[in-house]
Amino acid sequence: MTNYPVNWKTKRLEEVSDVIDPHPSHRAPAIDPNGIPFVGIGDVREDGIADFRRARLVSPKILSKHAERYSLETDLIGLGRVASVGKVVKLPKGDIPYTISPTLAVISPREISFDFLYYALQTPQIQNQLSGLKQGSGRQSVGILKLRKVVVPFPPLDEQRKIVELLEDHMSRLDAALTDVKQAKIKAAQFRRSLLQAAFTGYFGSDGTRLMTELPQGWTRTTIGEVCEKPKYGWTTSASESGQIRLLRTTDLTRGPLTWESVPFCKESPKNFADFEVHKNDIFISRAGSVGVSVLVKEVPFASVFASYLIRLRPTNKVNAKFLALFLQSPNYWDQVLELSSGIALANINATKIQSMSLPLPPLPEQHKIVEILEDHLSRLDASIVLADAMEKQSAGLRRSLLQAAFTGQLTKEVASV
Repeated sequence: MTNYPVNWKTKRLEEVSDVIDPHPSHRAPAIDPNGIPFVGIGDVREDGIADFRRARLVSPKILSKHAERYSLETDLIGLGRVASVGKVVKLPKGDIPYTISPTLAVISPREISFDFLYYALQTPQIQNQLSGLKQGSGRQSVGILKLRKVVVPFPPLDEQRKIVELLEDHMSRLDAALTDVKQAKIKAAQFRRSLLQAAFTGYFGSDGTRLMTELPQGWTRTTIGEVCEKPKYGWTTSASESGQIRLLRTTDLTRGPLTWESVPFCKESPKNFADFEVHKNDIFISRAGSVGVSVLVKEVPFASVFASYLIRLRPTNKVNAKFLALFLQSPNYWDQVLELSSGIALANINATKIQSMSLPLPPLPEQHKIVEILEDHLSRLDASIVLADAMEKQSAGLRRSLLQAAFTGQLTKEVASV
């Protein structure tokens, strides 16, 4: 039970607002290439900025039917009720005509401040109610009738306005700081791309100086297949809690430093274990889920194989494994991937195509030097991104704390006592 201040009331959401199911048939309308966007909860940001580019296009006649239930000319709140249950957004005004999918409920406040309700719906008190109403084991949802019964706080209107005023003052400063952090992350990603681009076009010489030629003296143009054993797809099996052999997956390689003890076992072990065995300096390219590149720089302490959605490259003594792994993360490599994919998902790039990809290859001593320079720059860059991630996490925590304080009366109490 939520402890609201004693002078506050609580009401059902339907008592203070219209809670509208925008498309009651719940059947996606037919696509109309010349139509208007059918916008889902994933197409609108919390601040009301909409991205219509991925939205389904439907007949403008749908909007005529929807107009009987809601008007895009009024202030509306969107509340996620399918998949992104509990996401709260301000729906954009209808400068560009669009319709709303049933992945969200349309909320039109009547007896309550619009901004107060917008913030109230984000509080832990109401988000916990929504979590308790979810149904379905896969794509969870909350029915519109249950949504209308959600209990919301209802203080006097003057206090609602005061809470909004205080919240927006704090939130604006928090959002400004968060914008700076996000910009820093964008610039870090751009710098990383530029750094890798430079390294594999001869920007770094053995002494760290810039090389002006397209292919520096002493470098050769070869292919990935010439410096690696034949690429290999992984073992097709699922993970298990126990067994003899561990199964290396994409998630194990992309979630941070690899901890072998947390890597699951194979449900079934391959008869030809050697074909799928994981060695030190093996490079893995993920072709499903989070597409990326990882190199195992340490000895493998357990008998291990790799999953089917990974491609293994095993470098020969012609190439430094870290040099090749960094090249596979560079724009030079991904530009080739895009050319070969011809619009197909990157995950469909196969091992044969990887073999044929061009690789600019300096002598081994220069490879070692390039790796050293890159790792020095990238380690500092990665440290700054870790700091930015921590600041984003801290910002989200501060936002929750502010909402908690505002909707338990603490924020207005603190101001009143000053």
